[in-house]
Amino acid sequence: MRTGYVQRSPAFTPENRQRALDYIADLENSQRLLTPEQFLLACLTVSAFAQNGHDGVDTLPGSWFPGQRLPMRLLWLDDGIVVARVAATHADLAGAVVERIEGVTPTDLMHSLRAIGGGVDNFNVWNLNWVIESAGMLHAMGLAAAPDKLKLALKRADGTRVEREIAYVPSDRVPSGVLPGRLWSQAPLPVEVAQNWSVPVHPEPLALQDPENMYRSIELRDIDSLYVQIRINIDFAGQEIGPFSQQLEQQLRQAAPRNLILDLRQNTGGDNEKTRELMRTIARSIKGHIYMLVGGQTFSAGIANAAALKHDAGARVVIVGTPVGDRLQWWSEGHQRIEMPHSRYAFRLNGGYWDLVQGCADKPLCYGDKYDVQVTSLSPQIAAPIRVADWLAGRDSGFEAVLSDLQVRGRKDR
Repeated sequence: MRTGYVQRSPAFTPENRQRALDYIADLENSQRLLTPEQFLLACLTVSAFAQNGHDGVDTLPGSWFPGQRLPMRLLWLDDGIVVARVAATHADLAGAVVERIEGVTPTDLMHSLRAIGGGVDNFNVWNLNWVIESAGMLHAMGLAAAPDKLKLALKRADGTRVEREIAYVPSDRVPSGVLPGRLWSQAPLPVEVAQNWSVPVHPEPLALQDPENMYRSIELRDIDSLYVQIRINIDFAGQEIGPFSQQLEQQLRQAAPRNLILDLRQNTGGDNEKTRELMRTIARSIKGHIYMLVGGQTFSAGIANAAALKHDAGARVVIVGTPVGDRLQWWSEGHQRIEMPHSRYAFRLNGGYWDLVQGCADKPLCYGDKYDVQVTSLSPQIAAPIRVADWLAGRDSGFEAVLSDLQVRGRKDR
């Protein structure tokens, strides 16, 4: 931990590096035996001192990881937590709002989770969900009374309030390994169908339709617009982003619509190079309005995409949604894994620096400048949070905001 990661990583400020070293020294000096949960939390705490969303702890083959999970998947939206899918044994909780976890509100719980997550809050809410859902982790943090169950206070979809102690179950009975954005869709996963899980039934807005398709372009002829959704910036599940980008570039060069809506709200990252030229083509081809939808799951290459289009198209880009899932300065790229031989955990040693605001050409290990992505801000010009009530009703406040703004701008254009 100390020599392989903390003393070598460029992501630490001098002050945070010293805090991490002091924390490791305290672990050594205490000479107390840590449970597996406590040791994993200690590793997460060390990486969190870097205050860099791309830093973290990877589990390698042979490492310990909690073997039980909650029989539900939680979705942390902009105003609270909702049960997005749940096992048949708790079917009445589908779509319920989680008001308290072990007597603590989600807001207060996030204050505690910051100690093990170096990202910003709207990144931590989806990146650290597994800590809540995995047996023993909140107990090891001193936040839960028991390691094998969790107390929840919920408001069910019919408005009634209940308190439940939910026992953790073997992990193989819980669907996992899906992209975070996939949990937003009501379309059940194959394992959920097989195990008779319940998913809230509501209309699916355009952004949540066709959830297995990573890259989409849909003509919206009634508003002379093209809706483009990029859910991840790499090849995924047999789908290739390169051919999609090339085909879309050709379409825009030959017959571009007046307006374009680029939805990056589920884009958790990948390879920025896969779509950099596409952003230039959008900026050159679209003569009307360009709307860019962003949110907390817009991360890494997703943020770089957003900055690239804003850089290329300038004031013609209208940013809609909520703040992106990272600071505009971060370390990533080509990370080494610093493996710990006994625990089989690995820290990420990132070697490329991004500064989207000021650039970084004067700094060693500058990476982001070569993409022409410098911007003053990515703050939404039109705020459009996704609230629990909206999600349950099948409403997309961001897309609705785009349509409303297009109508206003259309009247002004006339």
